Amino acid sequence: MKNFSYLSFPPSTSRAKPSPPLPAIRGKHKPVSDKADSRKNPDYAQCRIEKELKRGLKDPTINCSYGPAGDNIFQWEGAIIGPSDTPFEDGVFFLSIVFTAEYPFVPPRIKFKTKVFHPNISQDGTICVDILGPQWTPALTIENLLLSICSLLPDPNPEDPTSPVCKLYRTNREAYNKKARKWTKMFCASTLCYAILKFDFSVMEPEENQAKRHPGHGERISVKQSFDQMVSKWT
Repeated sequence: MKNFSYLSFPPSTSRAKPSPPLPAIRGKHKPVSDKADSRKNPDYAQCRIEKELKRGLKDPTINCSYGPAGDNIFQWEGAIIGPSDTPFEDGVFFLSIVFTAEYPFVPPRIKFKTKVFHPNISQDGTICVDILGPQWTPALTIENLLLSICSLLPDPNPEDPTSPVCKLYRTNREAYNKKARKWTKMFCASTLCYAILKFDFSVMEPEENQAKRHPGHGERISVKQSFDQMVSKWT
């Protein structure tokens, strides 16, 4: 069983409902030289990926988390919190992120692992968003992508759908919201229960990672306590 570690999320300054912390998984990998510079050079891609990972660890973002899913630096997992006051509120949505040797000149392949009832997300998790296609630019980062996907949840583009959910969204918004909320409660809960089974808390991170400050509170809590609090609403 693999051991997972966590990123800490800074408290939001808005009046929105506080979001729970999200798990992020960091694998072991060897750093490469920053001098590597080639469009199809995997060393250059790895250098860029490592920089994004270090930036995320140094300055965590509210409402999203990301990191390697294991030892392969080119395979990550991401997680986003559903926006407040939407059918996706309180949901924690997991995504798979796969980089190629041409990154950042070619966008990563990102799919939802959690089922989502949404006009721009297909049944297999494929996301229809222009920044993963023709609007991609090397200046974008994984953090930018996850935040854009989070914004897409409450504000879909029904003109370019990837599923028949689009028709329901356009013709019966109330029914759409009700079903999207039902899926959020049903599939996000099962995803988190599955994640609990994968976490091995017997092997802990270094001391500085064994406790983290919970947003909005002064006490320090353990990694396991943090995760338990995140899923307590469904148990």
